[in-house]
Amino acid sequence: MTTITLHSQFTRFLDELVKSGTFSSREEAAEDAILRRKKEIDWLRAELKPSIDELNQGKGIVWNPKKIKAEGRKRLASRMARVSKK
Repeated sequence: MTTITLHSQFTRFLDELVKSGTFSSREEAAEDAILRRKKEIDWLRAELKPSIDELNQGKGIVWNPKKIKAEGRKRLASRMARVSKK
């Protein structure tokens, strides 16, 4: 068993959960919150793994915001030129 100190706002929140009957103790409520967060992190890691593996294999591309903006402006100018000819 590990003891942790929480900010008072979190302690009050845990107390509210216990008082409402959602959990039988602060510990149970805190464990549930930690478990939920762990599941979220595990899910996110699983979702990102294929992309991270590709990057590690050198299959990624360099992200260049200036180049992307320039290409977008070029496309927009081309589109505007076509529209103004009509």
